[in-house]
Amino acid sequence: MIAAMAHPLPPRPAAAEPTTVQRRQRAKNRAVGIAVAALCVLFFIITIVRMGRS
Repeated sequence: MIAAMAHPLPPRPAAAEPTTVQRRQRAKNRAVGIAVAALCVLFFIITIVRMGRS
């Protein structure tokens, strides 16, 4: 029991304080999401235009 108390776990960052890595990952995820949404809109517009020509 004494050995377990000698090495406490390091403090975890609070949920309200995201680390730099977490902020960078969130920004990257947002950028990828926007790119995917833009491609979906682009393909939708292309489909509508091509259907209109028929």
